[in-house]
Amino acid sequence: GMGLIDAAIKGSLQPVPGWTVKGAFHWFSTDTDPANNPKALSNTVAASGVDEDIGTEMDLQLIHKYNAKPVISAGYSVFTGEQLFNSQRGTTDDADWPYIQFDVKF
Repeated sequence: GMGLIDAAIKGSLQPVPGWTVKGAFHWFSTDTDPANNPKALSNTVAASGVDEDIGTEMDLQLIHKYNAKPVISAGYSVFTGEQLFNSQRGTTDDADWPYIQFDVKF
């Protein structure tokens, strides 16, 4: 209910043919100030005087394209929440996750 802004810096490089390395750093924030939002005012988040910052995320991805159809990628991401996110979720833990993805076109 507060909108989402995702400002990011992204980059990639291809060290050898068929392999790509990608990286991205995201800054997440709300579009509106939680103190002026009716949904946020209904809970204790607005009362705690938090700002619009939600958190940051770093993504690293390795992609291997075998040929025109199958692509395999593996990655790792880390999300660090700011006060607004942590207050809403009741946690101060960072989230991190690895993944493997198979993309096959028919």
